[in-house]
Amino acid sequence: MHPAKFLGWLALLALPGSLAAGSSNGLSFQTSDRILEFTRPGPRPVATETAVWVDTARQRPVPLKLYYPAGDEPPLPVIVYSHGLGGSREGCAYLGHFWASHGFLSVHPQHHGSDEQVWRGKLRPRAAIKASFDDPQNLVDRVADLRFVLDSLESHAARQTPLGRRIDNSRIGIAGHAFGALAALVIAGQSPPQLPYHSAPDTRVKGVLALSSPVSVGRPDHAAEYAAIRVPVLHMTGTDDDSPVGPTRAADRRVPYDSIHGADQILVTFFGADHLTFSGHLRRRASQADPYYQRRIEAASTAFWTAYLKDVSPLAEWLGEGGMAEIIGPAGWVEARSAGALARW
Repeated sequence: MHPAKFLGWLALLALPGSLAAGSSNGLSFQTSDRILEFTRPGPRPVATETAVWVDTARQRPVPLKLYYPAGDEPPLPVIVYSHGLGGSREGCAYLGHFWASHGFLSVHPQHHGSDEQVWRGKLRPRAAIKASFDDPQNLVDRVADLRFVLDSLESHAARQTPLGRRIDNSRIGIAGHAFGALAALVIAGQSPPQLPYHSAPDTRVKGVLALSSPVSVGRPDHAAEYAAIRVPVLHMTGTDDDSPVGPTRAADRRVPYDSIHGADQILVTFFGADHLTFSGHLRRRASQADPYYQRRIEAASTAFWTAYLKDVSPLAEWLGEGGMAEIIGPAGWVEARSAGALARW
């Protein structure tokens, strides 16, 4: 997003009566002490390590980067993050660090076939990335990578390895950006048309963070595609979130939120945020805007994980009843649905 456009959004939001000043329902949300826990890095120092796990059944290496609180900790809730097309295990490092500081183990696998190796050194990198997106085998491989990572985490926990002693296998969330968000939702039960099989939900997963989810554009009804999802999902997008390579336009990104009815759903739409705002790639022309959004992505996602992976029911209720709108503030608007009830701020 261009800085001038970003500043224009801020000027608009500062006007009296705007969404930034209150809400479309006439409700006013003041800054709460509860928010401070999530808007600042947590108290834990963060350690990182890299590894390559090999799925022997597929003869496929899966590079990873892990973020976790340094020192002795009780078993931690786990978040598995899947990068977008052309990314790597270094993707969304800002989220990995932030989540770990708040007491989560964040595992970032890299997916061969749709990672940075697809475009590096190519004369037409965008065409190479689009070709990767158009190949349905890459979605199959990503989903298999994620299932392999979940299986490996379960094995580490059962064997009580040094890593396994950090893992609470009963509290696992999955996250992703763009193509990674699609793979994450498939793990939760989405069955998109390019997938050559019907996806059964992985019951180990207790929640999903879907950043810039791609959509099966042109389908008259998406209900069947998402019907099997039965876990809470935090969806995030932006008003400028058009896909750089696929057919999904910014307005389409809300389709998963509108189509999932089996559990709590929250949709955050950031004013002026584009597709790469979420991934942590601070491009020169967007360096003024991206940190503004990313601080709110950190806070909102951490509150969501705390509510649903640490089983803090009052926090989950607060988020759906206006708390998420407090966290997002003037950066965007929030819609939430719980047990059939619909709210919008």
